[in-house]
Amino acid sequence: MRERKNMDYRAMAERALNKREDIFEKRKSAAAAGKRDLVREYDRQMDDLATEAREYVEFAERQGEIREAFKGAGALGAATPGEVRADGGDEFRGGLLPSEADMETRAVNGSEFLIPSGTAAKYVDILRAKAVFLRGIPAENLLPFGERTWEMPVLNDTDMPGLVQANALIVEGDDTWAGLSFTAKKYADLRGAANETFADASVNLRNVLAQTLLRNVAVQFDADAFTGAGGTTDPVLGLVGQGNSVAASGATGETATWDDVSDAVLRIWQGNAEPTVIWAAPDAANALAKEREGTEGGYLEPDTPLNVARRLPTLVSTNIPAGNVIVAAGDRVFAGVREDAKVAVSEHAEFANDRTLVRLTMRAAGTYVAETSSVQVITAAP
Repeated sequence: MRERKNMDYRAMAERALNKREDIFEKRKSAAAAGKRDLVREYDRQMDDLATEAREYVEFAERQGEIREAFKGAGALGAATPGEVRADGGDEFRGGLLPSEADMETRAVNGSEFLIPSGTAAKYVDILRAKAVFLRGIPAENLLPFGERTWEMPVLNDTDMPGLVQANALIVEGDDTWAGLSFTAKKYADLRGAANETFADASVNLRNVLAQTLLRNVAVQFDADAFTGAGGTTDPVLGLVGQGNSVAASGATGETATWDDVSDAVLRIWQGNAEPTVIWAAPDAANALAKEREGTEGGYLEPDTPLNVARRLPTLVSTNIPAGNVIVAAGDRVFAGVREDAKVAVSEHAEFANDRTLVRLTMRAAGTYVAETSSVQVITAAP
């Protein structure tokens, strides 16, 4: 579209938006009647009118008309394309999209909850809780590796330096090294849907499925990182199997107290490491949060710099066994990743059934704790 001088671009943009609004009403009726081809045609027309309106606004802005002429207008604001407005709004875009009332025309019908009769503003994404293992270790401790097997050198013992007089011989020290080997294990998941569902969904269904797969794989890796047994059927060895396990000091069935956590901090200190994180099962975290001084006293608060235990960040995960609390030096915990999560989409795998499949794969090598004392697992009292 060519820009022309002395044109009333405000009126032209408003006409384009009015046409778009009329077509949107027709689209709602067509969608309710199940006329999919007509709905697609209306969508195309609405996109064309939105582009046309944007161009008119850009022309007006370049002529210096838009900021004064549209001051206070709700349908079209003074924001230039790509500009971040000071008030955080995007009035121009708001004029190109259906109103909130129009968004509520979405229909929910059994298994076709993703197929609207109008335009959906959002979808309800019900997924499991986020993975928390990787939030407790430094980013640099997530180690990428380029081969099928992850080889990590481990320093088992080392001589300590001594004082040396001037001009005296410096005695060479001795280190004892070992090799730690992990083999990459693949996480994979697959989802699919009929192409009609992809075409009629009120959201970008491919992205929805991809995000679902990513989160599910992250949660599964999180579970393995905490409780993986390291065997044939469960090849990832988790923190619980590598750390020093100590039962809580209370009565049978009671979870850890802050005294138990402080004792765990001491054991980490004695191993020349620095505690940085607490991972806890929901019930154990709740018990710590409700711990009081006596039965009627106030809740325990960190009151001195020595109260390291109560100053550590506490991350709660349902993937930790009930009643367990893990106190760790996060910088002494490592995880290996062979391949980042990859999402692939195939429209041909089920060609005869007219279905599209979405697949995710990720290869990881599990976890490694540098010293057993750096991870203290507090279980419920026996």
